[in-house]
Amino acid sequence: MRVLVLVMPRLSVQLARREAPELRGRPVATVQLRGAGPVVAAASAEASAAGVEAGMALEAARGRCPALAAVPAKPAAELNELERLAAVLRAKATPHVAVATREAVAADLAGLEGRFADELAAAEALAGLARAW
Repeated sequence: MRVLVLVMPRLSVQLARREAPELRGRPVATVQLRGAGPVVAAASAEASAAGVEAGMALEAARGRCPALAAVPAKPAAELNELERLAAVLRAKATPHVAVATREAVAADLAGLEGRFADELAAAEALAGLARAW
């Protein structure tokens, strides 16, 4: 079995920016509570460039990037978006698609051989559908 996994490590940031367009172009981190306090769940490209990484304490992230905007992670919204993407892939490419994690969907490439020149072409087509979604 050959499986394509489409990973969207900044999905929660994208959703936050969709809700609050003023966050576009700014360093953003989505945060969740763990143990001793809030930690970064995902960081925007701008925040990552300043040294902010998923898993670090929010206080440490703000030490690296004082302009960091922190917004709550919304795991249920992320899963809903991934389910929407999976539905698009099921309808347009293959019925064998599943949400794999909070930031990834997996598609079985079996059965797509006749529709695409090779696995790379199938992967590029599915990734294109994901980008367009």
